[in-house]
Amino acid sequence: MNKNKILITGGCSFSDGYGASDSENLYRQTWSPYIKEKYDFKRYVHMGNPASGNELIAERVIYALQTLLDKGHSSNDLYLGVMWSGIERKELFISSEETEKYSELDDSVKREGENTLTISHHSNVFSNTKGVRPGIVNVPNGYLKSGGLPYKEVWWKTKPQRDYFNLWYDNFYSVEKQFIETLKSILLVQTFCERHNIKYFMSVWQNIFNARNPLDKHNMFYGDLPPKSYGDECVESRLQPKFVDIYNKNSQFLWNAIDFDKFIFYENDKVIYGGLTEYANVNKLEFWEDNGHVCYDGHKKFIDEYSEQIEEQWKIK
Repeated sequence: MNKNKILITGGCSFSDGYGASDSENLYRQTWSPYIKEKYDFKRYVHMGNPASGNELIAERVIYALQTLLDKGHSSNDLYLGVMWSGIERKELFISSEETEKYSELDDSVKREGENTLTISHHSNVFSNTKGVRPGIVNVPNGYLKSGGLPYKEVWWKTKPQRDYFNLWYDNFYSVEKQFIETLKSILLVQTFCERHNIKYFMSVWQNIFNARNPLDKHNMFYGDLPPKSYGDECVESRLQPKFVDIYNKNSQFLWNAIDFDKFIFYENDKVIYGGLTEYANVNKLEFWEDNGHVCYDGHKKFIDEYSEQIEEQWKIK
């Protein structure tokens, strides 16, 4: 790859496996560094961050792209890859000047065993894009990440953050609204890339466009995810209704505006709009000890499997 070409990647822990830099945890590496190596990018800006929802993924990606453009890099030299995350995830913004009990909420560790910063801060890391280390590129502060539905107390190290998210989920959460926000996030990134002629491809960690459960309002997951929201069990999504059909009135126009030809989906006779998880399930690839995240070998096989589509989107054939 030409020395001026820059790879930008974004996503959640499926794009930035926490602890992956440790020598004993190399199996937690993801498609992001592999695609850099595969296509010999000399410059690399990684925006993936564990537990990120799709609104934050979109913001971090656009932050990186606009910063690079502002620094004079040609859009012809930018190559983007995004892996979208679960629609149930939410980020809440807190302000040091305006948010009550800010000091209690501003904690550097969101959940037990997770080392990523809960609140993202500005950092001048774009002065040298030749070797930007994954995990240090941040967007404007102050987002708290839920990482998913926040009800399990054992996940949380700080009670104020858990209570803060429970308040939001108990009173404002709906699958319909989260689905709409995901479509808007995808459309925002696509529109930005099309406007600036930036080459890109998109994928998903797993199917995020079909309902998993009957629409039962007494079910915590109400049409969205099963209690085990991701794992080494393959969901036969072709048998499940699409969110866009369930919530047609408020989402069809957004769905129609998205260019799904830019997506890499794993699909077969039982799976539609599938991602890395379904690919690993069907091909019996190895998962982490949590039975949720796919090991590095699976990431590499996934990228190799769809390399022709990636090259077509990036126009490097």
